[in-house]
Amino acid sequence: MLAVGAASGCDSDGMPPPPECDASDQIGAGCGPCGLDHLVCEAGEAVCDGATECGYGDTCTSSDDCERGACTAGRCAPEGMAFIPAGVFQMGSVPGEIGRIEGETPHPVRLTRHHFIGVTEVTQGQWNEMFPNSPAFFVSCGDDCPVDSVRWVEALAYANARSDAEGLERCYDLSHCTGTVGVDFLCDPPLEFDLDCAGYRLPTEAEWEHAYRALTTTSYYNGDPENGHTCDQPLLREIARFCGNCEDPDAPETMDCTLGGARPDQPPHCTPAPVGSYAPNPWGLYDMSGNLSELIWDVKEPYPDFAIDPIGPPGQGGSIVLRGSNICGHMARLRAADRKFTSIFQREPLYGFRLVRTYRAAR
Repeated sequence: MLAVGAASGCDSDGMPPPPECDASDQIGAGCGPCGLDHLVCEAGEAVCDGATECGYGDTCTSSDDCERGACTAGRCAPEGMAFIPAGVFQMGSVPGEIGRIEGETPHPVRLTRHHFIGVTEVTQGQWNEMFPNSPAFFVSCGDDCPVDSVRWVEALAYANARSDAEGLERCYDLSHCTGTVGVDFLCDPPLEFDLDCAGYRLPTEAEWEHAYRALTTTSYYNGDPENGHTCDQPLLREIARFCGNCEDPDAPETMDCTLGGARPDQPPHCTPAPVGSYAPNPWGLYDMSGNLSELIWDVKEPYPDFAIDPIGPPGQGGSIVLRGSNICGHMARLRAADRKFTSIFQREPLYGFRLVRTYRAAR
């Protein structure tokens, strides 16, 4: 007698194994309502592995064209977010760019996932919907101003809270963290996340620069500076709240950008502005330059020669990246390629953040 599953061609239950799918079944081809899922082989038959809804990423001229979400810069996306296509772009700055600093080595980066990014920085009003304790210093600026003084780990907690509120997957395990968000919340590294997580998260450094540039290649998304003047930059006045237009001596809370007179070219009484106060980039994103420096996921590290979906090394024991600069930022700091760094535990009135959601892998 043959043993079960031996040369008889039976499986371990004594039944013949299911036939393999034929090549003509186009295993791996797109399927589902909008072709966003894939054919897989099950029991000898080609079946669709999902039923992803269509609508996001579609071109549009108004929100009436979108099956769901809203029209942002010609693409359908969730309300308050913009669709960011996967693709290859040149990250960093070219030698000779005015304001260029060390650590901006130009290199190609490939992002393989379409994703969404907040069209604005997270506001004080949005923060207050999730948590009773606001860390904001610029309180009188109001609900439409970006929430400031957020620790990096608190930005992760806010992302999880937004995911919970919308029935999405949490991207971060913060079960080992202690304290109250907005007060004394702390987490010990390392912290990790899956790039395919469908919930809210911080952008990677590459995602952020790709979104800022929006297929442009200049220092700012609206052009290049003509000189190195710190605060006298007409291009930045169009797109950013920065040292050239942030002065408001009558505001209850202000920032002394002179650092007590050490930087006399800077204004002494600066405040943020409500989000969306300046011109957006071609993908409909506001305040990618100025207002508040934005917390990013990645740890500080040198750029590689080429990268695919870089997320930085595991663990956040050292410095993490800041992008976009702030109200005290000058012409060099508001460039697309500029990098600054901070601690995951730092609470600073000039720091804020915006959120990202992964949509799907690009085919």
